[in-house]
Amino acid sequence: MAVEYNQFESEDERRRREEAESQSGQTQSPSENGVIAGSSEPAAKKSTGSGSWTNLESYMEANKPQAFGQKVAGLVDSDIDSARNQQAASATGFKKQVDDNTTNFDNEFVTGTVANAGSTALSDADKLKFKKQKDAEFKGPGQLADTDAYTDAYKKTQKASDVVKSSKTEPGRFALLDNYFARPTYGRGEKALDNLLVQNDEGSREAFGAVQEKGKNLNPEFDTYLKSLGDYSAAGKATTAGTRASTRASLGIDEAGNLTNESGAIKSLNEAVDSKVTARGQKRDKDVSDINTALTSRDLRGLSPEMLASLGIDGVDGLYGVNANSYLTGNTNINRNTVASPAEQARAAALSELAGLENSFLPDASLAGTADDEQTYAFDGAGFKTAISGAKGDVDRATSAHATRTAGIQNSINTWQNMITNLNNGVGSRQSPDDIVTDKATGMTGSYNDIWRYYMNQLDAANSEFSQYMAGTGADDRFRRS
Repeated sequence: MAVEYNQFESEDERRRREEAESQSGQTQSPSENGVIAGSSEPAAKKSTGSGSWTNLESYMEANKPQAFGQKVAGLVDSDIDSARNQQAASATGFKKQVDDNTTNFDNEFVTGTVANAGSTALSDADKLKFKKQKDAEFKGPGQLADTDAYTDAYKKTQKASDVVKSSKTEPGRFALLDNYFARPTYGRGEKALDNLLVQNDEGSREAFGAVQEKGKNLNPEFDTYLKSLGDYSAAGKATTAGTRASTRASLGIDEAGNLTNESGAIKSLNEAVDSKVTARGQKRDKDVSDINTALTSRDLRGLSPEMLASLGIDGVDGLYGVNANSYLTGNTNINRNTVASPAEQARAAALSELAGLENSFLPDASLAGTADDEQTYAFDGAGFKTAISGAKGDVDRATSAHATRTAGIQNSINTWQNMITNLNNGVGSRQSPDDIVTDKATGMTGSYNDIWRYYMNQLDAANSEFSQYMAGTGADDRFRRS
């Protein structure tokens, strides 16, 4: 064997080798793996002629300066470093893919956008940014094995692990030498001598011990490395899912995009508007109840001046049987659309757009704020007065007819009363009031007194009938105002 490997032989070393060969008169050619065949004794001593050293110790000593074993260990070390460098490079690429697909929650942006929805117009860029937060979805790799980088990292790790393992046994070292220095003429004898340089040199043993220690956990480390990358991806996925959930929760929609009844800006707005609807509905019901009670009792003293003015019944005296309650109605225009303010309607529209939903809660912007707080009821004062006027006209006509009727009866009474008085005074006819006569107006036959009593009864009946009629007209009913 020779003392140098072609792979590691410098130009100065080559010149010194050639000079030594010339001085010794012995032609020493490098073997296929780069080791020089020659004598283990000083150059002046002859070799056996077989090209082999006569003493292995001399051979080891002669090749010691070349540190061949350390150089082989260096190759093993390079494989270890190459494996770890490939792992690091793969990890960097993998993490970049994870990071590129991870959506971090922008709390300040999302919170501000939701809080100002409807009052501050969003740019198209901010709308898109919010949508990415709301619809965040992790599409990065879950494991290194899901990427192309896995193959290189795995192969280099396995190679390095294999060479470390091979370096611990003689067959393994033969395989290493064959792997690193294989040539067509690199025979087993030469590999055996090279193996001696590797395993018997103290410096070589130390170098191999170091690389074996360095690479002993390559496979477990690779498993740990794979798990850490999987954990890194899982964290990115969880972060992205958290962003999606938090953004949707800020609005009040679930994973499917449907409204929830748990929390969120939309629910808060809905509750605020519903509360206003309920409050106004309660006020309407109370106002209508108070007015109905006052109209029924015809005692208006409990109503506020504003309510009295809104009824429009100033100047109304007798009610003439007209039911005032039938002219009162509650406001049926109290609902979400009309009670919500324009600002609330704008907010509902903006939040619905952010959530990707139709604004079904407050869909009609034209109705926003049209329900007046004070108009919780309506009273048809004009219709009420018209009804009273009509009823009063009926009473007036009945009164006129009654007056005409009773005047005719009274005239007949007066006529028969005068005749009876004249008879009693002996004026004119010699008849007496008890004499039987016939009333030409009615065809009634009887005494003067009978006919007179008949008309008196007719007058009483007419007056009684009219009194009963008037009692039913409510002409004497009045509102009490003070």
